[in-house]
Amino acid sequence: MKQSEIAYICKRISQTIVLLTALAACIVALGLRDDWVSQQIRPAIALTDGWIRINADGTEEAVSGEFSIGTKDPVTFYRILPEHVDEDELLRIKCPYTTVDAYVDGEQIYHAGTAHLGRIETTLGNVFALIPLQASYAGKEIRITVEPRHSPFDVWIKDAAITTMALYSMERIRMALPYFGLSVLLFVIGTISFGIFALFKITNSVADSYLTKGFLYLGCFSVTMMAWIVSDYHIFGMLSGHMALSGMINYIAFMICPFLFAGILIHVFGNRIFYRLIYILSGVNFVVQMLLFFTGVIDLPDGLIVSQGITALPFIALVYFGILFAGRMIRQRTGFLLVPMAFSVVLALYGIYVYAMNRDWMLYAAFALLFFALTVAGYLLNMLFNALRHNIELQQMKKIAYFDQMTGLENRRGYDEYIKELTLNPAEHRALCTLMLDVNGLKKTNDTKGHQAGDELLIGTAKCIQEVFGEEQRCFRTGGDEFVVIAQMEPVFFRKKTQELKDLLRQWKGVNIDGISASIGVADRMENPSLSVKQLLDLADQRMYKNKHEYYASQLVTIQEQEMSRQEHSTRQSRIRDQFALTRYTMPIISKLAEVIPGGFFIYHEDDERELIYQSHKVLEIFGCETLEEFKELTGYTFRGMVHPDDFERVQASIDQQIDDEEGIGEDHVMYRIIRKDGEIRMIDDYGHFSHSSDYGDIYYVFINDITELKSNDD
Repeated sequence: MKQSEIAYICKRISQTIVLLTALAACIVALGLRDDWVSQQIRPAIALTDGWIRINADGTEEAVSGEFSIGTKDPVTFYRILPEHVDEDELLRIKCPYTTVDAYVDGEQIYHAGTAHLGRIETTLGNVFALIPLQASYAGKEIRITVEPRHSPFDVWIKDAAITTMALYSMERIRMALPYFGLSVLLFVIGTISFGIFALFKITNSVADSYLTKGFLYLGCFSVTMMAWIVSDYHIFGMLSGHMALSGMINYIAFMICPFLFAGILIHVFGNRIFYRLIYILSGVNFVVQMLLFFTGVIDLPDGLIVSQGITALPFIALVYFGILFAGRMIRQRTGFLLVPMAFSVVLALYGIYVYAMNRDWMLYAAFALLFFALTVAGYLLNMLFNALRHNIELQQMKKIAYFDQMTGLENRRGYDEYIKELTLNPAEHRALCTLMLDVNGLKKTNDTKGHQAGDELLIGTAKCIQEVFGEEQRCFRTGGDEFVVIAQMEPVFFRKKTQELKDLLRQWKGVNIDGISASIGVADRMENPSLSVKQLLDLADQRMYKNKHEYYASQLVTIQEQEMSRQEHSTRQSRIRDQFALTRYTMPIISKLAEVIPGGFFIYHEDDERELIYQSHKVLEIFGCETLEEFKELTGYTFRGMVHPDDFERVQASIDQQIDDEEGIGEDHVMYRIIRKDGEIRMIDDYGHFSHSSDYGDIYYVFINDITELKSNDD
């Protein structure tokens, strides 16, 4: 994937931040309405009133609603059950406990104690006591003894009610719906962040390591937040029966979140002392608590007050961050991020207030951190987009400065820079191989076939070099028709590659070029260990020029042999060889003369096809054509197509007879009919001259005139 495409994707993703913010705001609107869920379904029979608490001195007192049971000693409380109880119902009591025992008429019906994670006892997950009931318990007294979980705060009995496991599960799920929606958003943010981090880590498209690490921290933070939120409602633990494991996940995620939060701030917004303090404290807290827990010194809930205190710091930092970086976001044209940032700051402030009032602050904390994640995601994507755009601009400038625009290979500047690099580190390039290549006949190709054909020759050579040596080796165009390959490979393999290049050049075909001839010289350091890089290149250059001299010598021999063979050719060719020579050099002169002489003039090949080589504009007028394309369509661009079909065999026989006459001088004179574009038949007077050209082979020069009116007068 190109960086421009990645930048476009990042820009589009960043624009979705506003939509995600709007969606999250809707979820907040539902979640903050405390009575919304309870109005949807309330299957439980509330038993918050009618309880009698037995104090430590033996006295009793009536309690209702939520009531405190202290922090150390077990507490017993009782009441009369309703007159109707079903077999599948249970008494649910919310309370952080170490043990819970329930009695009916003095008989123990329930006990819940500490759970085990391996060999370690823990009260993690001990939040709800679910006491099974029977129909026979109806109207009887139930007595409950709770040993509270160790905590610096008072432990409260909350939410006592009679329900069923199915209805209780549904109620918990319904209450958790806003959190599940929040978790989905966090999962999306985390997945995108991990994907972007992996993409740029693999492709190394962005040099800013802090920027890429910001995505890593954001992805970990979002996923950890999701685990914290989902596990806090204990639904999975309740359904699976592993409440301790669910509590463990919840507590670990709770401890890690401040660490990852601080990591985001450090890697995205700078290494400030406050951010570093949160980073260090949360990291130390996690390591120490886990170490003490797995050695059996403490239970994790024993350190809850410390974890909660450290967790409060990110919310203070969030407010500080929101105020501090608002101006920067406006300056960097990321003002749309002020919307989620404002939500985050407001919810963080209210969450701190709720926490200070010893109320449930989980909902506010979760949504404050969600909006923070949205803000950071949008900010990172915007920074990434700018970095990619900057990289693309730099690469384009580098391509212009260091790459040949025609062939795509590195240019002379890139070549010189690489030679300096090789010279500075000679020991790292022991298996160095060099190749010098010079294209044969470039000037001749430009002169005879045009500069377009010459360009095609160079481009074809570059493509062959790239195909053989690929992008792993350094390939350069150092001059007009000069190419260099510098490779790090074994000499045997390099020479095989060189032969592969020669074969590919010979077989290469383009629009104007059929096969490429090149002189090549190679040299390697294994063969010449004492030579410097420059001396190695000079040696390859010398061998290339030797190969070029051999090429031109062989060409001279071939021309001489062709000339001797031509002299022994037919009588026709020997008579007219030097009389009227057509070459690619004389063609422009002939075409200029043809446009000013009276009548039409054209040249065609004397072979079976009789294809035209050239025609003057007067020929088009004689055939009633306005453009060359119309003339080609009418005649097929052959001499046969110009002559009336009924006359061609007679005309060709007459021409051959006149030219082959031993006493002739290679000229002919015939008359024949033609069919114009408009269908009119005209009479033509034809004077032809046979010749042989080294560039075009056997050819005819033909001068024609329309003699239709003259012929009619004679008749």
